[in-house]
Amino acid sequence: MRDNVRTVMPLFPLVRRLLDSLTPKDGKYFPFSQYVADTTFKKYGKPHKLHDLRHTFGTIQICVNKIEAKTVSLYMGHSDVQTTLRIYTHPEQLNRAVFLNGKLTENEKLEHLKREYAEVLEIIDNFLK
Repeated sequence: MRDNVRTVMPLFPLVRRLLDSLTPKDGKYFPFSQYVADTTFKKYGKPHKLHDLRHTFGTIQICVNKIEAKTVSLYMGHSDVQTTLRIYTHPEQLNRAVFLNGKLTENEKLEHLKREYAEVLEIIDNFLK
């Protein structure tokens, strides 16, 4: 919740599977905070912040999955779509040869992303153990 505004968002299948695999404690899926995330990333020597995932989400949804920017903006809780486009999407970080040439299937793109973000996924996996 940001600025005391509650936002309801659909869960992507991968997120749903991840949450379903966790055992709820005190009504929460897991005790997660900025501090816990920062500590976990630091433990594995990675210069990431929890907030970086918002940038990754915006970039992948708009540039890879081709979801309309206004829809992604609403999911991210932005009142102005330009905020999403200016600040939270980074198409220059994507491998254009992989994502923009149209030769790969969606599954192949997903596999590429999994390989590219394997380090982050490993950190998350170790955190959840």
